[in-house]
Amino acid sequence: MARTITQRVDLLGRTLAYTDVWGVVTSPTFQAQTGRVEVVTITPTSGSPLTYAYTYDVDGRVKTVTDTSPALDVLLATANYNPATGELTGVTYGNDSSLTGLQRSPSGAPLSMQWAFPTVGGVPQDSVVEQVERTRAGRILSNTLTSGASSYGARYTFDGAARMT
Repeated sequence: MARTITQRVDLLGRTLAYTDVWGVVTSPTFQAQTGRVEVVTITPTSGSPLTYAYTYDVDGRVKTVTDTSPALDVLLATANYNPATGELTGVTYGNDSSLTGLQRSPSGAPLSMQWAFPTVGGVPQDSVVEQVERTRAGRILSNTLTSGASSYGARYTFDGAARMT
């Protein structure tokens, strides 16, 4: 049986409804004046729909995402931005985990980030730090993940045709 994906768009090219191969419908609602996504409703083939509401800062960047599904009003994420550059500097999640320490190259490519996790059962969880080394063109040459005393790294090499070897 062939499955299809359908997408309904308005004259501005914005998606009004997207139906995936399983029949799940995703429908955004847009703010009239700005065109920003205000609410996204996900309607599964069975069960209750999920709704997510978005708020924005004065510069039009996403500030919060809240699960507003029936009987819920749960803040899922709050974004923070560098006031000078407007780049994302971190995200605090509703489960007390966070993404911080976003470092970027002069071209804006990510170089490092840190994930912090909530205490579970009274036991603090180690944070995870990811760092990458990039060429001037932005290609990743190495990647290192560090959590507590453990560190995992990988180096990548490329041939003259820019293929990873």
